[in-house]
Amino acid sequence: MKTAEQVNFENIGFLKMSFTEAELAPVRAEVAKISKDFEQSRSHNAKLAGNLKNSYLMTESVKHVYNLMAPHVLQFDEKFGRYVTQNSIAPESSPIYLKELWVNFQHKHEFNPPHEHYGIISFVMWLKIPYTFEEEKKVSPGAGSNHDVSGKFCFQYTNSLGDICNHFIEADKSLENHGLMFSAKMKHSVFPFYSSDDYRVSVAGNFAIKGQNDK
Repeated sequence: MKTAEQVNFENIGFLKMSFTEAELAPVRAEVAKISKDFEQSRSHNAKLAGNLKNSYLMTESVKHVYNLMAPHVLQFDEKFGRYVTQNSIAPESSPIYLKELWVNFQHKHEFNPPHEHYGIISFVMWLKIPYTFEEEKKVSPGAGSNHDVSGKFCFQYTNSLGDICNHFIEADKSLENHGLMFSAKMKHSVFPFYSSDDYRVSVAGNFAIKGQNDK
């Protein structure tokens, strides 16, 4: 019998990034400032799907984060079939910009249900994850199940058969100073953690195209 040729369908994936402490220093500085006085910070909860008590808009490090992340947007465009370019009415005259930037202080038991973002490209950066998955396994209510999702990040997408698929990312302490970049339309969720009383701190943002995606 002759060997059959495998042909895969094209799909949009995501980028996984890592950052140095120097690259994240301005971001950490603003997050530290916010963490010292939640009451004086600008809540961003009303615009987010997260079931989190403490989410706040960031303003001081927007320019720095734009400069840090914009090259990755270009990389995303190149790797995934000119996704950004094809979704621009006039790419040469419609540059991307960082529409919004915010920080999540996620406490144990809090979670983000499946949701999508505004704009064209979104990202998340993990500044602090106060647990390992070995620690989670000891206290997770799902420890005895055949699929414990405690503390995980998850992308949801449909395959070529129309089935809903999950891509889980074990976002524990090993992913501090790392981040993901993905289509703003990509459904994703964040499961609760149980083993720490400290915050899981993440910064997220949305890139949009001037003249469109301006919701």
